[in-house]
Formats: sequence, structure tokens, C-alpha cells
Amino acid sequence: MSRTRLRFLVGCSLALGLVSKRLLKKITTKEKKITPNKQNLKKLYLGKWQFSDPNNELEYIIEITDNLNLKVNNTPFQVTIIALSQDKLILQDLYGYHLTFYYHLDGVTHFYDEANDQIYNLLPYKKTPKD
Repeated sequence: MSRTRLRFLVGCSLALGLVSKRLLKKITTKEKKITPNKQNLKKLYLGKWQFSDPNNELEYIIEITDNLNLKVNNTPFQVTIIALSQDKLILQDLYGYHLTFYYHLDGVTHFYDEANDQIYNLLPYKKTPKD
């Protein structure tokens, strides 16, 4: 093997190594998940919804405010934040029961009430003339 051929092969090998390293770095950077900060996570759960209780056939309005406070039928409901993530918000009431709100791409879609052992589907709140 001649020297020029050897130099050419070593040069190509080095160039290929640098290019592949750069491409690998670019790909892994894109794949890293962006972890939202706590303030952005809070925004996922803000809103006002309505739901029906199948046990008593009553309609309820539930609202999560800026500070992740909870209102049920416009009455403040004292809760403590237990967990906050991209897919769920867990609140604890005064009696120690958990309310778990689930977030999906469509927004907050349902919540689980541990006290009643019941899952409630949430619908966007529709203002009525008497509100």
C-alpha cells in the first residue's frame, strides 16, 4: 500500500468519524425531552369543567384556578397539592382523600375521586343564562 493511499484512507476515516459524531450529537439533542418548569405545568390544569355524578344525577362545575386551588360549584374547596406532572395533578382534600386530574393532548379529560372511588369525565364548561 502506498503512502498516499494510506494517508487518504486515514484522512477519510477521520473525516467520517467527525461527521458521524456531529450527526449523533444532533440526533440525541433532538430526542431529549424538554421538561417544562412548574409554572408551565400549572397552566396545563387551569380551567373550568362540568361533570355529572351518575350516583345522584346532579351536575357539577369544577374549576382549577391559577394557584391550583379548587372550586366546586363556585365554592372554594380546600386542597393540598400532592403531585404535579405532565400527565396528572394530585390534590388532597381535608379528609386525606385524593383527587387526581389527568392531562392528555386534548387537555384535562377526567378525574378520579378517591373518596367516592369514581372516575368522572370532564366536559368544557358551558356558561348558562343563569350564570
